[in-house]
Amino acid sequence: MSTSPTISELSAQIEELKAVIGYLNRSLSEIRYENDSDAQNLNIAWTLITGCFIFFMQAGFTLVEVGGVRLLNSTVVLLKVTFLRDCEVVNTLEIIQMLK
Repeated sequence: MSTSPTISELSAQIEELKAVIGYLNRSLSEIRYENDSDAQNLNIAWTLITGCFIFFMQAGFTLVEVGGVRLLNSTVVLLKVTFLRDCEVVNTLEIIQMLK
């Protein structure tokens, strides 16, 4: 027959488990701290990659708009797309006056 553990044995085991849990929590927080630099590097890389995608999308939109007009008007469309979409500073009326 097996004997059941005493209260003092159980409380000793509980204290050992608490110590192990505390160690694991500290280790986990250290791992998170070490991986923060990796996460930051990943965020920077992802931002650069998506920024490049946006530039390619702008070029694609420009080609679509130029493809929809005659060759004679393609320069005007390119100037409008460049000034209105990318800069968004120049007023439409100022562009029209510059082109006249």
